[in-house]
This record gives sequence, C-alpha cells and structure tokens, in this order.
Amino acid sequence: MDDEVFDRDWLQPGKHNPLENKEVYILITTGGKERSFSKTGTYQYTVDELISGLIVSLKVFKADIKFIKTFTKPTNCPKKKLFYIKKSLQNFSINNIWSPA
Repeated sequence: MDDEVFDRDWLQPGKHNPLENKEVYILITTGGKERSFSKTGTYQYTVDELISGLIVSLKVFKADIKFIKTFTKPTNCPKKKLFYIKKSLQNFSINNIWSPA
C-alpha cells in the first residue's frame, strides 16, 4: 500500500474524499501523569492541545469523530474504564481504519 497524506484536492467537488463520513475513534495513553500535560507540567501543553491539529484536519475532511479518550498512566486504569472502552469500540476493527478508493 502506498503512503497517503491528507490532500486538499479531496475537498474539491467530484473528488473522492477517503475520510468523509469515516468513523474515527481516538484512544490516547500517555504513560505519564496527568499533571505533566498542563501549562505548568513537564510538556507545558494539554493532550487536547497536542492533538488539536489532528482534530482540525479530521473535521475539515469531514470525518465522523465518534470517540476521543485520554488515559494517563494506563497501567493504573480502573476496570470500569477499560470495560467502557471495550464496549465503545466493540464493533471497531483495524480493517475500518483505511480503505482507499
């Protein structure tokens, strides 16, 4: 499979936009403490700020963002949260990520 990049031509009338109406599920695990992702923390940015460019691009290309969840210290993630993630993503498979025209 060839590499693909977001292409503004996809937004032109009559062009195929491979992201349009595609369901997007984003699960972020940082492995670090929540306070590290703050203005005064180690990284000086929140996770939301760090992924904002991705979110803008997905919205511009009319992707259907269904789920964005961030977990810090994922090894300490409570079972209830893991169950919620599993339930939310139960119909998702890796084959749904990309299917070029």
